[in-house]
Amino acid sequence: MPLDMDGPIEELTASLEDGGFVSFYVTKVEGHYKTRKYDELLITIFADGDDSPVEIFRHWFLKNNGALCQEAFAYELNSRMIVESLK
Repeated sequence: MPLDMDGPIEELTASLEDGGFVSFYVTKVEGHYKTRKYDELLITIFADGDDSPVEIFRHWFLKNNGALCQEAFAYELNSRMIVESLK
């Protein structure tokens, strides 16, 4: 089911910029999961030092998960894939 995510994505990008992340990529991709395919956005941020966007994403996902209906969100950090449950 298509979602109108323009507003929440704008909010997320503003939060990232406010957090000091001024260079990142938002890419439209086609996801595949259990024989289903769907459109999604892939957000790529390169950060160094102690800067981490994880709390920004965690807050955003929890706020918007009523529309997203995600069980978890995942990110790569220090060459490790981390999956956090939202339920």
